[in-house]
Amino acid sequence: MANYEYGRDEAHVHTVANVWPSESLPGMTHELVLTTRNIVINGKGMFGGDKGTTVYSLRTVVVIDGRVQVKLGKKPNGLHNIDIRFRDGARQFGLRDKREAKYVVQKIEELVSGSGGAPDAFDSSASAVVADTMKDTVDTLKSAFGFKSQSAAPPAAVARTCGSCGAPVSGLKGKVTICSYCDSPATL
Repeated sequence: MANYEYGRDEAHVHTVANVWPSESLPGMTHELVLTTRNIVINGKGMFGGDKGTTVYSLRTVVVIDGRVQVKLGKKPNGLHNIDIRFRDGARQFGLRDKREAKYVVQKIEELVSGSGGAPDAFDSSASAVVADTMKDTVDTLKSAFGFKSQSAAPPAAVARTCGSCGAPVSGLKGKVTICSYCDSPATL
């Protein structure tokens, strides 16, 4: 992928060749690369030359009433459009393969809404939720059978710096929080 460097907390999700952005000239195809943070469009000329890279942050995709503003459409010329509404305007990306277009729409929805992520990515915040749920279940069972659970002191509030960007993060000790500047998870 030309002229694009992944961020430290960014992973590749999917690549689509032969994409036609709405603002491209006829005869020019592009490559769409979906990462956990961005949609990267690598411009290709008529003869395969590099025509630049455009990056659209997934953080700028509009969400209204919990619905990510991305949809699949179809043009009369047979292309399947991925219509995405960003804060600064709407963009369309044409693909020939409907299945691939549906997959990209689904992945964008998951990444923007937080219900999915990069393949094989370890989500430490999800594991913390599972651990807390299991602890609560064990405590409930203990109390149901008359066992007293050791009541621990409530977790203390702590402040640290983000390991990725150095910004201040705060929360409860032992919990995972998300940096408000770079969206990286941090265990306190």
